[in-house]
Amino acid sequence: ITPYQLEYWLTVWLNTYTFVLRNLPHNAILICYETLCEDSDYVWSKLCEKITVSRCEDSFTFSRSFTEIDYSLPSELLEKAKKLYIRLEDKAVN
Repeated sequence: ITPYQLEYWLTVWLNTYTFVLRNLPHNAILICYETLCEDSDYVWSKLCEKITVSRCEDSFTFSRSFTEIDYSLPSELLEKAKKLYIRLEDKAVN
């Protein structure tokens, strides 16, 4: 595979976040970007609670990308990515 193929980038994502999970410090805090986009006030309040700081009053806006990708990926690779994503999501602020 080459950097011009989606499989390449999904493999890079898998390798990167597998490394992150294996080497995550005990006090690390993960944030799910999708949740941050959907309910940023909730995520910010939970984050501030975890790191024991008062909530800042500034407002930040995050938005998800909804680009449709018409590309078939190998099912085994896609399944690994989904499972890893769920593990990351389970460790995220909630």
